[in-house]
Amino acid sequence: PWLFISFDAAGAASQAVVGTWLLQRFRFQPTLSRVSDVFLFAIIVMLMSPLLGASVSAAGLLYSQEIPREYIGQIWVTNWFGDGAGMLILTSGLLVWRQLPPVTYHWWRWLEWAILLFCLAIVSGLTLKVDYGNRMMLLYLILPFAVWGAVRFEQHGATLGALLIAGILLNGGLNRIYPMGESAGTP
Repeated sequence: PWLFISFDAAGAASQAVVGTWLLQRFRFQPTLSRVSDVFLFAIIVMLMSPLLGASVSAAGLLYSQEIPREYIGQIWVTNWFGDGAGMLILTSGLLVWRQLPPVTYHWWRWLEWAILLFCLAIVSGLTLKVDYGNRMMLLYLILPFAVWGAVRFEQHGATLGALLIAGILLNGGLNRIYPMGESAGTP
């Protein structure tokens, strides 16, 4: 496993270095205030940079013979998408929130923040509690609340909503929350 761990660490480090270099090369502005910066960020962070990390990690798995050869493609796609989505959601949130929103909000604006986050948490959590067919319908119920956050609270609302949704769904997936109280071992 040390060989694979070494490859995986090298892949993670190289995707960060190459992604940073590409963003600097294209004169990326970390405020994400220009549409071109948002698209550049999404393309490099979601698509290009994770290609390198996933490829190095898959090469490590292949070389160390930790898993059967026929699973390499599936693991490569999972690594690529997982790293890309994680970097896109987390890094955009960090870039936006390093400039705090104005704290001159009235009490009703803070109440609106609380209601929005509560609704996002409830709807995101509900998607983990229903069977798969209905889960897809509930996933669409997240969208109005995500749009509400983006329209009313701009970048801060959009990124905080995305972080909350991703955190709840990731936690549900890691803890294997299944519909109607079933566990992974029950049919």
